[in-house]
Amino acid sequence: MMKFRKQIVTALSLLLLTTTGCVPSSSNGNEYQGNDSLLLTSIQWKDTLLQLGDIHSGVSYQLSFPFRNTGSNQLLLLCVESTCGCTLIDDSCRKPVAAGQEGAIAAQFKLTEPVGFVERKIYVITNTAKEFQVLRIKANVKE
Repeated sequence: MMKFRKQIVTALSLLLLTTTGCVPSSSNGNEYQGNDSLLLTSIQWKDTLLQLGDIHSGVSYQLSFPFRNTGSNQLLLLCVESTCGCTLIDDSCRKPVAAGQEGAIAAQFKLTEPVGFVERKIYVITNTAKEFQVLRIKANVKE
């Protein structure tokens, strides 16, 4: 039953991403294929996985995925989308980040049901050679 539920969640997540337009433009999802006038840069994440451990249902948690623009051009976060309504992305993270500067993707994470172990994803499209980035949140939700 759990495996079937996981397949349903994965299928719905992919459907959400394709209908919102936040999908990679290349066939393998890793190489930039977009507008030639967009200058590429590079990004270094502090962490791409947040392991929250035990959390409580109905409680709101503020999360942050810090990063640094390690390239020589301005970093653009072209699309930042969550796979679930329980993760709300702060719109201020979509501001361009100058070369050498730091930024963060901030999110509010709140589950309303005790569901046990969960993994949620945030998809980020940037103007980097590996344009499609995946950030993960893992937690064990309790009452």
